[in-house]
Amino acid sequence: TFVVLVVLASVKGGGGCNVIKGTYVIQDRDQSAVSEDYRVLRSNIQNQQARKILFVSAQKGNSNALTALNTGVSLAYAGKKVILVDCDLRTPFLSDMLNIRQIGLSEVVSGDRTLEEALQPTGIENVSILAPGRLPIDPFTILGHSGLRDIFGELEKMADYVLVSSSPLVMGSREITSDACALASKVDGVVFVLDSRVVRVKAAKKVQALLQRANAVFLGVVLQDLPEGEFS
Repeated sequence: TFVVLVVLASVKGGGGCNVIKGTYVIQDRDQSAVSEDYRVLRSNIQNQQARKILFVSAQKGNSNALTALNTGVSLAYAGKKVILVDCDLRTPFLSDMLNIRQIGLSEVVSGDRTLEEALQPTGIENVSILAPGRLPIDPFTILGHSGLRDIFGELEKMADYVLVSSSPLVMGSREITSDACALASKVDGVVFVLDSRVVRVKAAKKVQALLQRANAVFLGVVLQDLPEGEFS
């Protein structure tokens, strides 16, 4: 049995936005279509009770990291304090977008650094980030750590929203990672990011089933680059 997911937003391409390392980042008061799409997403997220939110995708690439980043920026423009957490311990797109790859989550979990020491500014007002830090051989040693739930709880005390990005659940036609499943029960809700250009229905259903078994609370789905006229 599959949960019928609410469409939180349909996000178009990145025209009219700032570019950081080839990544589109929305600007305050910008009137581009993509900025408006993220304002719709922001409004729908603010209508939820969730403050710790995991963004997960069903395909390789940076679609969920990009969505988490721009959602965080949009919330910050609305006066909210946001902490981004890059839990992609395989290919940390979110941190790479912001050119932040020093200390982070791994050092906090190991006790080498405090949370306050590991949090870093992004250069965007009201948005800070907890980078992955040292990448482990096995991501589950960090993502499955018993103290991670407490770390997320502490971050929640520091911000209005904690937005988490993970590695995609489907890395290839036959390769599945369980990283997001380890995180799903540690957050308030999950946003499912689907790139309409590459996602396959079979892969999307597989991801949804995996997250359901991990007791994920689905907030809804974000459709990226949906062809004009297919969603309104």
